[in-house]
Amino acid sequence: MVNSAFSQPNWEQFWQETITSFKSSKFKAKRYWLIAEAGARECLNLLKGGQGIQSIIELGGAGGCLSVILAKKLGLKSKNLVLIDKSAIGKKAWQQFSGFGHYIQDDFFTHDFGQQRFDLVLSCGLIEHWPKRSDRLKLIKRHAQLANKYVLIRVPKKGIFMNFLRYNKLAIKIFKMMDKIDGYEKLYKPQELKKEMAEAGLKIIRFKEGLASLTALAIK
Repeated sequence: MVNSAFSQPNWEQFWQETITSFKSSKFKAKRYWLIAEAGARECLNLLKGGQGIQSIIELGGAGGCLSVILAKKLGLKSKNLVLIDKSAIGKKAWQQFSGFGHYIQDDFFTHDFGQQRFDLVLSCGLIEHWPKRSDRLKLIKRHAQLANKYVLIRVPKKGIFMNFLRYNKLAIKIFKMMDKIDGYEKLYKPQELKKEMAEAGLKIIRFKEGLASLTALAIK
């Protein structure tokens, strides 16, 4: 993730704790993959099977479980998936989880991709960590810059269910659905995500509203 003056989550600590918890708990590792699997299925449904997609990049892709699962469901080879993230520990997490794809440890805002563009540019749990709306728009525009076909953005949804999972101590203890992330995180209303993507120059063609997440598929 891009470091800034505001309260970004400590991603190095988060991924280190994730790696440690996976080694100590098969349940946590299985749960993480099941959540990623469900997310990948939603993305695949929005893509209507994803015919014609030959390359994918995930921005802020440390760990990369969702994009790895999606790429494999689409029948892509490892060389056709790129994950880019500044986190060194995140790269270790990706290596432990799958090692599938090509991981670029760099700032996705400034990394020079040259003329390279991707059929699908996606992010999952990324843009909500920027408090300033102008920064989120800049980030969404970065998705569009790298895309030659589709942009897919997945964010947490504002609502009773998400608040329950995030902040109810009993829910955290019993269901263990979410690992704690210290730092700013915006929970989105559907219209907020649609408006920001439109202002960034994207046209949403399909939209999925789940209990805890929103997923938008767009074209330029």
